[in-house]
Amino acid sequence: MASWIVLCLVALIGIALFLFFKEKVKHIKTKTVVLIILVFLLFFYFTGSKIIKDNHVDLKTFSGFVTAGKLYFIWMGNAFDNTKTIAGNVVNMDWNTNSTGG
Repeated sequence: MASWIVLCLVALIGIALFLFFKEKVKHIKTKTVVLIILVFLLFFYFTGSKIIKDNHVDLKTFSGFVTAGKLYFIWMGNAFDNTKTIAGNVVNMDWNTNSTGG
């Protein structure tokens, strides 16, 4: 994995943590926004690194970087489709109480 990507992500996480714990920032709305951004950054980092590692993508070349982007967006599309399928199955379930009990 390219070290500059890791360095940028660590810097962004460090900035987000600094803003989150900064004493002058006392508004819960600001802290919530920073926390949400931090969660998204961590999500993108861990899912991206998993996809890159599983597919043995070399990020040192431009074509490897493009391949990683394509694989990541394909993975996100599949995750969205799976979420739709699960939500559809939940909606179609019979949520009535069991009437056979006595």
